[in-house]
Amino acid sequence: MTEESTLDEESSSSQGARAETDFFPDYSLSYKRRFGAFLFLFGLLMYHRLPVVEHLSTAYYGGARGDAGLYVWLTRSIGDALSWRRWFDTSAFFPYRETLAWSDNFILPSLCTQALEALGFSHIAAYNLVLLGAGLLAGYWTFRLAYLISGQFLGSLLSGSTFLSLGYLSGVSGHPQLQFVFFFPLVFYFFFRFVSSPSYSRSFIIGLGLSGAFLTTVYFALFSGFAVVLLFCAFSVLRPWRMNRFAASRFIVGVSVGLVPAAPFIVPYFDVANIFSARDIFEAFAFRASPLSYFAGSEHNVLYSFTNSLSHAEAHLFPGFVFYLLSFIPIALLWWVRSLRPYYLGVILSGVFGSALVALDPKVANSFIQSVIHGFVIFLLWLSWFLFAGALYRLGRREEETGVLFVTNRSLTLLIGFLAYSFYLLSLGPVFDPRATSLGSFSPFGILYHIVPGFDSMRAISRCGVLVLLFLSVQLSFSTVSLKRVRRAEVVVGLLFLFIYGENLVRYIDLETPQKLPTVLSEVQKVAQREDVIMFLPWTQEINPSGGVKSWGDFARKNSIYMNWSAQIGLKTTNGYSGLRSKLMKELPRKMSGFPDQRSLTTLAFLGNVRFVVLCPYLLEGFDENYFREELSLYENDLKLLGQDEDGNFAFEFIGESKVREALQVLLPAHSRSFVHLEVKSLYQPNSPEIPLTLRESLHYQGEALGTLTIKSDGQWQGFLLPLPEPKVPVIPFQLQFETTEGSAVYVKDVRAVPGESSEEEM
Repeated sequence: MTEESTLDEESSSSQGARAETDFFPDYSLSYKRRFGAFLFLFGLLMYHRLPVVEHLSTAYYGGARGDAGLYVWLTRSIGDALSWRRWFDTSAFFPYRETLAWSDNFILPSLCTQALEALGFSHIAAYNLVLLGAGLLAGYWTFRLAYLISGQFLGSLLSGSTFLSLGYLSGVSGHPQLQFVFFFPLVFYFFFRFVSSPSYSRSFIIGLGLSGAFLTTVYFALFSGFAVVLLFCAFSVLRPWRMNRFAASRFIVGVSVGLVPAAPFIVPYFDVANIFSARDIFEAFAFRASPLSYFAGSEHNVLYSFTNSLSHAEAHLFPGFVFYLLSFIPIALLWWVRSLRPYYLGVILSGVFGSALVALDPKVANSFIQSVIHGFVIFLLWLSWFLFAGALYRLGRREEETGVLFVTNRSLTLLIGFLAYSFYLLSLGPVFDPRATSLGSFSPFGILYHIVPGFDSMRAISRCGVLVLLFLSVQLSFSTVSLKRVRRAEVVVGLLFLFIYGENLVRYIDLETPQKLPTVLSEVQKVAQREDVIMFLPWTQEINPSGGVKSWGDFARKNSIYMNWSAQIGLKTTNGYSGLRSKLMKELPRKMSGFPDQRSLTTLAFLGNVRFVVLCPYLLEGFDENYFREELSLYENDLKLLGQDEDGNFAFEFIGESKVREALQVLLPAHSRSFVHLEVKSLYQPNSPEIPLTLRESLHYQGEALGTLTIKSDGQWQGFLLPLPEPKVPVIPFQLQFETTEGSAVYVKDVRAVPGESSEEEM
């Protein structure tokens, strides 16, 4: 066989042939075939997600608690978070601000969900339809991408069908944002269209696609952005004369303009990153993929559940042996290109050996030898990547030498393989435990972690493994080239898909009905005002001996329920769960664990605007109602019982007062042009002398005085409204301190922040 491989011999397909003078295939596809493929994929999705369809209006696809509950909450509360005054503020995590940037913002799916609700769908049905739509788009755009570069209709349909039905996507249904993988093939489709004919409009659409990905999940925006840059560089290696200054300028300008819609949404992420700093690289190590992850199926997989222990839950990336066999055939055929054989051999030897060492992670007692092994592994991984890039360069020069200027199937096959391998290496994270060695900083991910903004905020780096599966899915379209000579090719392709589908089949799909809204909350709504805040208890089931949360999984399940309840009743809450853990998130579970006791009441006074407490005994194992009521009787002057519902849930109004002392502090959200409202009294003294009360701010202004109030010593409560300064950092709250003359008995209560317009109404 000659260097002109069979892949190019087959490129003159009757379904989309192109002249050799064209630079890029850019195969055309009739609307009839597009619609036919769309209908087929729609039918496949309905069958593949039949349990979701059957419970469309009764249960949330992926779950309603924990990580899934977080995204259910986002779809409920996104409207307030996008209002001008409360930009990126949510109903949870009070008194912090810009808390939408504490996780993936999920803005586009949330807006789509709310649009469907406006059309009359229930929230559950709207949410499920959006997730199902994301799955359909993933299959369809993978089909379009595969057809664009291969021209094989059946093979491309195999690519789209396979990607839609991957077991990985079923396994991560509890992470709804990960279902929106369609942004990858969509962006890559328009990139290849740009390569075919560089234009501002096509690069602009690439930028819009990246913006859309960012407004869904930051992970996918970073992955797709990095992939686009990698694609541009790879094409520059293949055909440097094509990716010239003209193309580069159109690419940069168009993409930049397309990213403009995302600009206002990016700023809060930088604000949050500046306060809470980057994630430690160890987190990426803990959630990395390993070479064994690509052979690990989820515990729900029908055939391969026994392999789930090979990797953690977010990195069960095994798509099946038939998938691997078919997707590797096209790139394996390039072995017959003699000039590539040295590179191929080098990639195989260094890549396989390096991956084996990563999987085995051999331990030796001598620290120097251990460092040598780690360094050698990192070297092998980089060597394999550079050899792969070298193969791209060599193929490009070889084809130019023989007068082939258009992009061949060989080039595209090698290019797709290179991208898949690049993201495989990236998914390995820092490779080795950063606590044991710093050499992980020189891994592909380690380099990006230190130099590319955003990568230092990543934890679950294994998620980029889905790009490996996408690129290999696209390779499937090339594997069917020779089948066009087969009489019943559609039957063969159908059988191949059934084999792949069977290997990715799962026993069941995660579905969960929402937690019932406590009826006692209606009592809260009767007396609540707009700026009031509610706290739900218990925060978690158990506190560990060191005072921290014992189970963050339990914490996530409970607090995601509370977040959704607060959104449903339209009140802010101190509760909340996300990938970011604030100081209060770590401390409040311990301080409120003994409610009602003096520590918990002091904590409530520490949080301005907190007016209501709801206790859910059925979420707390071992709850003793008789003992609880005995303790409650000791604090009747601080807690007013609003009611108890049929499920035993209690609702309280916090009416406690605090004596001004050195330790008294109150946290308030740091809004611009806002005021602090408080009620103050001094114990009665003859002749009612006036006592000064000075308020200081310690987090933004390092103890600078905000103003001094004059209090009459008549034993009566007096209301005050004092303007708050402009926040220096909007994310963290104001911390007010109170100062009065020594020996004075001054008390404060109902300390709360009110926005400017509300304060005008009160005055």
